[in-house]
Amino acid sequence: MLRNLRALVPYLLRYRWSYAAGFVALFLKSIFAAAFPLFIKQAVDTLAAQQPASALWPIAGALLAVAAAKAFFQFWMRWIIARNARRIESEVSADLVGHLLYLPQRFYRSYPTGDIMSRAVNDLSAVKAMIGQGLMQAVDILLTFVIVLTVMAATDWRLTCVVFLPIPLVSITVAYFGRQVHERFRKVQESLSDIASLTQENLNNVRVIRAYGQSSAEAERFRALNQVYRSENLELVRIWRRFYPQLELLVGLTFMAILGYGGWRTMQGAMTIGSFAMFLSYMAILTWPMIGLGWVVNLAQRGSSALGRIHELMSYPLSLPNTPTPDSSIMSLRGDVSFESVSVFYPGASRPALDGVSLAIRAGQTLAVVGSVGCGKSTLLDLLPRLLDASSGVVSVDNIDVRRIPLNVLRSSIGYVPQGSFLFNRSIRQNLRLAAPTAEDWRLEEAASIAQVWDEIQAFPHGLDTLVGERGMTLSGGQQQRLCLARALLRDPRILLLDDALSSVDAGAEAAILERLRLFMRNRTTIVASHRLSAISYADQIAVLEEGSIVEYGSHDDLLAANGVYADLYRKQLLEEELSRDE
Repeated sequence: MLRNLRALVPYLLRYRWSYAAGFVALFLKSIFAAAFPLFIKQAVDTLAAQQPASALWPIAGALLAVAAAKAFFQFWMRWIIARNARRIESEVSADLVGHLLYLPQRFYRSYPTGDIMSRAVNDLSAVKAMIGQGLMQAVDILLTFVIVLTVMAATDWRLTCVVFLPIPLVSITVAYFGRQVHERFRKVQESLSDIASLTQENLNNVRVIRAYGQSSAEAERFRALNQVYRSENLELVRIWRRFYPQLELLVGLTFMAILGYGGWRTMQGAMTIGSFAMFLSYMAILTWPMIGLGWVVNLAQRGSSALGRIHELMSYPLSLPNTPTPDSSIMSLRGDVSFESVSVFYPGASRPALDGVSLAIRAGQTLAVVGSVGCGKSTLLDLLPRLLDASSGVVSVDNIDVRRIPLNVLRSSIGYVPQGSFLFNRSIRQNLRLAAPTAEDWRLEEAASIAQVWDEIQAFPHGLDTLVGERGMTLSGGQQQRLCLARALLRDPRILLLDDALSSVDAGAEAAILERLRLFMRNRTTIVASHRLSAISYADQIAVLEEGSIVEYGSHDDLLAANGVYADLYRKQLLEEELSRDE
């Protein structure tokens, strides 16, 4: 638990003076709260002495003043500490999201999106409760015990010793149930993460689920996970069902002991009736701290468990071990690209995704990468912007290891259109400007025209301000891909990576786009992964991949002359195109 809490220390120190002010207000609130029984003692002794009723008016006035002071400081302690908890929650949330945005691809292969969302929302709420209400009540309980027991001991130390009798049992009970709560809450949160992951997955793929008639099956999967979540929560409730009654029993036994022993001492004349009433009042004050201790332990254990899950994400390394320190003097890139004996191993895979790949592309050249599905084309492209790092070998730009190039310089020099086109639930203008936030409309038009999508944008009712819907669902697959291409071009990249970026575009439109692209990328480096061989025949060099290795390398004419794998694939695709035209 303490190991998890250490992650919060920098945030707490940032607001140490604000917390100090809150604890001062809390201390003063506790002082005034502890003063109530003293006035009750005076009132009871005044009545016992049969003094006139007018003698009670000063005591009543003092009680009113003490109540007002207590309310004043109680307001400020809650306001200050709760505000700090909200601030820390906001900062941890911002730091977490900032960290997530820079994590490598291998992280997202290990953690489902729903699990990440659950940690960022539900777990963070538990942390906020711990450093807000939990911390405030913990200090309040401690101060209440110290102040009240000090006053009680000064009045009658023998009777005060009775209050200490249940404390060892309370400590044992809290320690025992605290461990159970920590473990059970961790299981509850993991179960909630499973539900969030399934929900997110189903909502993203609802059309596929409906198309295959799996709505009932997925609903049953959700019910099963929901049942597990319900069972884990009920088990947590069962723990508290045993915990709180035990604490209340200990409090009741302490009250009984105070009544018995305190009443006997009062009858013996060892203390006044007012002092006895004061003791009973203090016991009433101590009732909440003794029972509330369990609530604080609950918040602390929940918060610690949640913080551990958040810290697991925050401590995930941004890069692989032994990554060289980036060279801050590198400010721009030309675009010479090389791969030297590069291999990539995915965890759990039976063979490498890339195996000893070596390539060299000079700035301004175009390299096409072809091969069957799963041959390693996407992996090869992912290495350049460092969406993943090579397991062995070196990937270089301008003869500099990409791991030594600052990420902002590297990625700002690359325009990348991945295989799965993605558009945000925003307008076309906002989606395009993701690559260049300050780009003027004429630049948007230029990029969209190269991607052969400008005419269609103008045909939309709101033009560039047309909302595309979640994941671009209001657009066709071809329109989505062309907008993603326009977005990449708007960056004015030195290196353009196209990972089967025009697979949903018909052959005629693809040819027109590639023709415009050749002019745009005349002095820039382009790497194209494509399944249409006829569309990449213009490339300076073509690499044919099979099972992660380069089996053929050369120009289009050279590979056809070699009459190998590439030539065979090319002839098959030409035949397929002829047959489709005849139909």
